[in-house]
Amino acid sequence: MEGTDYKIDAEESEGDWNQYKYRFEDSLFVKDGSYILAVVSEDEAGNKNNNGNETKEAEVKFGVDSTAPIVAPVNFEANKYYDSNGMDLSVSVKDNMILDSVTVYIDGQQVSCTQDGEIYTFHIDESNRRQEVKVVAKDLAGNETIESYEGLLIAGNFIVRFFHNKLAIIITSASGGTLVVGGGIFLSLRLFRKRI
Repeated sequence: MEGTDYKIDAEESEGDWNQYKYRFEDSLFVKDGSYILAVVSEDEAGNKNNNGNETKEAEVKFGVDSTAPIVAPVNFEANKYYDSNGMDLSVSVKDNMILDSVTVYIDGQQVSCTQDGEIYTFHIDESNRRQEVKVVAKDLAGNETIESYEGLLIAGNFIVRFFHNKLAIIITSASGGTLVVGGGIFLSLRLFRKRI
């Protein structure tokens, strides 16, 4: 509605023409989405014109995007170990409008990735230490999402995986302690019997 949603400012006349400037309120465009502004004008003689006319080349299209992209791992999890000599990891990256870029880092070093629709795939080499994967996704509106996945252990060597598995070490240590204590009790009983 004029006066509420938009205002019209009359410009100075240029010969037989009058020029008007339409000012639209920001409140009309608060929701995320694609917008098309269609302005239709009619003079007192009944002549009509609109900015969508191809000869005018004045069509107004734009998007409003305040939502950051969504990043989710596809075939891996943080703080997990994988029995592999190197593997391809994938993340799903979605945006409600137009995605601008996806950058992947392993331990702070940028790595290349391939795209298949919303799926981005990259390779991670095996290592004798845990690694961190970071994904940075940006859309055309400048919204940014940063997701980090720490503690990834990619190792084909059982010994490497074993020493990074705290639970296995604790169980093994406890079992070893039980054997030592049990052996001590057995030895004490044998000595005690001999003395009798």
